[in-house]
Amino acid sequence: MPEKHRKKKAIPKGVSNRRAGIDWIRKHVEDGVMYFADDDNSYDRRIFEEMRWTKKVSMWPVGLVGHLGLSSPVVIDGRVIGFYDGWIGGRRFPVDMAGFAVGIPFFLS
Repeated sequence: MPEKHRKKKAIPKGVSNRRAGIDWIRKHVEDGVMYFADDDNSYDRRIFEEMRWTKKVSMWPVGLVGHLGLSSPVVIDGRVIGFYDGWIGGRRFPVDMAGFAVGIPFFLS
């Protein structure tokens, strides 16, 4: 974890693991989809069938998250126009880590 984050009271969780995974993908993978599954979530297998078609970025709602109970992109005519999330926190893309997938060729480009 970068030193600047070690001094903070609320240390970001899982950042070093994700970065290590991303580094491995950059070195060893050319095709496919990157998704950050989490051990404390439950998944419907259909989400994996949907995300396999991701070319650039795919997004979907995640339930049972925060005080609103939902983290979701707001989509109109197939385009993300905003986000519904209980913690915006100055994030450019306020979405749960389990709420998106990225196509590897797009990520590497």
